[in-house]
Amino acid sequence: ALGGALLMSAASLWLVFLRRLPRQLRVNWRTHGFLFGYSSAHHVGFAFQQTFSGLAHGLLGLPIPYTFKVGALRTVPMTLAVLTALALILLVAPPLVRFARSRAATPGPTAAVAAAIVLAIVGTLAEIAPLGDGRTDEALYPALLVLIVGAATELARRARAAAPTATAARWALVVAVVGGAAWFGTTHVAEYPPTGLRAVFTSLERQLRPGDVVVVDGYESFTWADDGLGRWSISFRQGAVPWPMGFHVQSLQPSVLLSSNYLQPDGAIRSIADRTNRVWFVGPTVGGYSTSAPRSLWSLPIATPTFSFFAGPQFPFSGANGWRPTVRGCCSTSGAFAWLFVHR
Repeated sequence: ALGGALLMSAASLWLVFLRRLPRQLRVNWRTHGFLFGYSSAHHVGFAFQQTFSGLAHGLLGLPIPYTFKVGALRTVPMTLAVLTALALILLVAPPLVRFARSRAATPGPTAAVAAAIVLAIVGTLAEIAPLGDGRTDEALYPALLVLIVGAATELARRARAAAPTATAARWALVVAVVGGAAWFGTTHVAEYPPTGLRAVFTSLERQLRPGDVVVVDGYESFTWADDGLGRWSISFRQGAVPWPMGFHVQSLQPSVLLSSNYLQPDGAIRSIADRTNRVWFVGPTVGGYSTSAPRSLWSLPIATPTFSFFAGPQFPFSGANGWRPTVRGCCSTSGAFAWLFVHR
């Protein structure tokens, strides 16, 4: 019964949602290691590292050292991934084994949520659904918490059976667990990446010259619209790289350009040198992309595909496609920056 219910749920999820996902979204997940791929042993290891370390990072807020190298295998995240995988096995296996041995028609709550976790892991191994990126894991957090409570309850039951008179020891364990949870909760405060886009545009307006064009990166396009930083409208016309949500923001100002492609430069951006030789690029910084990075790196630019078209793919960003960065940008916050590029 449990297997049949899971199969029906998975099939419904596939028919209604997963089969409609744009290809580019899967490409992004695979590039960042949140979806398994089997093109090489390196990518399998990288996907394992990102999937399971990301799951622990999102649920518990455990810090992961930041790196600019996409695809790198690193000691700390890999160690955390291995420990997380082992912890999942210890949480998931016991309730499923007990359910299988009991031959009950209806599974208990811990067996049901354990099966859901297994299904999620199978989904990412089969390259169907991501795991470890945080946002898509949120639906699994209640299941994981149920499993943690179930494991603690089982340990308490066994402790009572082994030492029924050891009341002081059991209370000491309760105090240690509650105290540790309270300490962890107060010292790991949730922090969403900052934007700071309004401050960037306020400073940028004083630097603009007639004929300058502002290119707003796709990562910042919805924030630019939501903050009311220009005239805009919603477009349902997809570019060559479709937006997963089925729509995107387009600028109604000739001096502000947003790509019609999902997080990639479109034809208008690639040919922008035909209309101007000065472009102000506005995009996210490290802090606007990941709060797990050291604060000393938060103001550095992220090499998004559109930024790389102007600056080149790697630091120190010496320029590309005929564009040369000026010595310094006009402004930067912990979440966004603006940088002037001139065409040779």
